[in-house]
Amino acid sequence: MSVQEIEFELIKKSLSFGEQIVFDLKRNKHLWEGVVVDRPSEPYLSINLIKLRDISKNVWNVSTLFILSSQKNDTALEAITNSWGADEVDWIIEEKAILVLESHKKMPKILRVWWEGK
Repeated sequence: MSVQEIEFELIKKSLSFGEQIVFDLKRNKHLWEGVVVDRPSEPYLSINLIKLRDISKNVWNVSTLFILSSQKNDTALEAITNSWGADEVDWIIEEKAILVLESHKKMPKILRVWWEGK
């Protein structure tokens, strides 16, 4: 099992629309390079250990999906999120994207999908 497949299992377990999210992402693999689910702190480089606190209860406490765009069709990538019930969808771009990725081969774009209730 790949690391991405492990991440997909966490998405299915942790997010209300997890099964649909994974289905949509797999169907549109050409639109992204990687996907992770987390509960980030601000600034994004800060650590948040809520997952560690809750893991003994078998809870993966996350609220945000991060999708590294392939930049082949960002409009289509953003459009697939419409049925996921997210509270916010926006982009991390330019210097902030480079900073959070700690380097990248091109000017990266990260789609951030956030749910308040998670």
